[in-house]
Formats: sequence, structure tokens, C-alpha cells
Amino acid sequence: MAENYSGEKSGYNEADRKMERLHKSQQVINTCRLNLLYFDKDSGLYHYEMIASELLSLLYEIRGKMSKDEREKFNDYRLELTLFFDTKEIFNQFSLESFSSSKMAKRLNVANWIELRKLLFEIEDFTRDTLDLRGFSAFNIDDDEGDTY
Repeated sequence: MAENYSGEKSGYNEADRKMERLHKSQQVINTCRLNLLYFDKDSGLYHYEMIASELLSLLYEIRGKMSKDEREKFNDYRLELTLFFDTKEIFNQFSLESFSSSKMAKRLNVANWIELRKLLFEIEDFTRDTLDLRGFSAFNIDDDEGDTY
């Protein structure tokens, strides 16, 4: 069989692995969406951080199938999300003082939280729409053109 191989196309099809990665990312997003402010001790991340990471992972997986406009929108979202995490905090830390001790506490920064939640929902809508448009969701039996499985 190897002697018939021309080298023009890969003999390995990664489609099943890609679909597995897409499915796992979507599972994490769906699970974490229930309580975005929950801190996951195993990963050391808040659910909103995990969702942000998984949304970007999904978009990177399908980037090669995106139109030029979709890639530009993805780049804009990626930059906006990166800048948000680099410059803004969801929780502000402060010191609670008492007569005998002090301890650190945290308070939700509501304005930043509303901004991030809105951004995450926008990115998720864009991601799901792009997945559907590019055929990475369920097969359309009536019209399978563009389905990528």
C-alpha cells in the first residue's frame, strides 16, 4: 500500500479526533455555564475562565474553515477577551481588619462581571453560529453540503 501513495494528500483523517475535541469543549462550556462564578479547585480556575478558554479552543479548531470576515471577527474577540483578562478583575481583593487579625476577602466587581458575561455570551453565540454554518454540528439530512464530518 505504501508504494501506491503519491504524497499529495495525507492518508490520515483527523476528523474523528477533531469532533471529539469539539464535543469535549462543548461539554465543558455547557457544564460551566450553570454557575459561571464557581471556582473549580481541581483546575484552579473559575468557570468563566474555563468557558473563555474552551470557546477560543473551539474557534481555533474550526479557524481553517472560517471565511475571512469570520476570522477577523474571531481575532477581534480573541483580542478583546485577552485585553479584558489582562487589565480587569472580576474580584477585587481587600483586607478585613479586626482587633486581633486581618484576612483577605474578595468582592465581585459588578461592572466588570457584566462586561465579561456579555462578551462571553457574544463569543459563544458567534462560535455556535460558526460551528453550525461550517457543518460542525449535527448533519443536515436534507442538505449535507458543507457538513464536515
